[in-house]
Amino acid sequence: MISLACVESSIIRYTHNKQGTRAMVRSLVMLLLSFNFSLLSETTAWSSPLPQARGGGFNASVEMVRVPVVAIDEEGIFVTGLDKSSFEVKDGGKDHSVNFFVSDEDPVAIGILVDVSEGMKPYAEGIRLAIERASNNLRPDDEIFLATYGSKATMLAKPTADKLQVASALNAGDNTYWQATDRALYDAIELGLSTLERSTYEKRSLLIIGADGDTSSNAGELMVQQHIHRVGVTIHAVVLSQRQTQIRNTPSRVNRLQTLPEIVRYTGGLLAQRPRQWGRFVDATGWIEASATDITTYVKHQYLLHYAPQNPPRPGTWRSIRVAIEGNPKKIRARSGYIR
Repeated sequence: MISLACVESSIIRYTHNKQGTRAMVRSLVMLLLSFNFSLLSETTAWSSPLPQARGGGFNASVEMVRVPVVAIDEEGIFVTGLDKSSFEVKDGGKDHSVNFFVSDEDPVAIGILVDVSEGMKPYAEGIRLAIERASNNLRPDDEIFLATYGSKATMLAKPTADKLQVASALNAGDNTYWQATDRALYDAIELGLSTLERSTYEKRSLLIIGADGDTSSNAGELMVQQHIHRVGVTIHAVVLSQRQTQIRNTPSRVNRLQTLPEIVRYTGGLLAQRPRQWGRFVDATGWIEASATDITTYVKHQYLLHYAPQNPPRPGTWRSIRVAIEGNPKKIRARSGYIR
């Protein structure tokens, strides 16, 4: 069981055995829990029709708020086995009942999107190991798929419970990868969202491994934002460089998702950015691999709460939410509000 105490301080440390001779403890990754520092314009919960419960049940066309939640104890250990009666939800200061609940034991659907542009070639082995470890870290019933993006987005492995198929789908030594000079990040996210939209699983996530920036997508920021809102997905990222997204000719940047960190914050995901030690970046291979593994561990322990706001906010306005266990919000990791 992984400890989240390290996430509390935003730094994970790990032991790395090199050539079997010594253990080295290094700063691994800055996991920025977006719900701790999100800007209002970058934070949202998803509103969607009430989901169809397995075996029948809810099917009313009621606008719902979806809140992914992770519960931890005082020592930073994941709290498992909770039910919907364990959670208290306040929307706009008013108590709300949880209408639909997905437990931490329910399977997840996750897609890994890998940047294979030319700047990623030095990280090829670390990316391959990250895919392998992330796939093997999932449970038997969890579904995973793999897509790459350079100048265009390409599906390498369709959604499957066969983790070995996904783990072996990317040949890091294949020179047909790592040649693209463009980066179609938004198109890749659109491919991932469209794939997850067809999933029967309610808990849905994307893990993006690559550089920040988009230079060639057909999809735009607003299209991606609206699709995220519709599908109800949490996006996590392991960011290997900080190059900014090419700025489009848009009238306003309000509520626009123009960088990968903004996209992650918008969905309440985890952001891993390569740390420095003594003024230098830490070893990339071990860091990428461990970051992807930690994120999939986090995803597996998510609960998902759905509730119907008693008095929905006006479109485009901010509404604060508070999720707690037995009145103790310190045990909960969830976003602090949403924009309808």
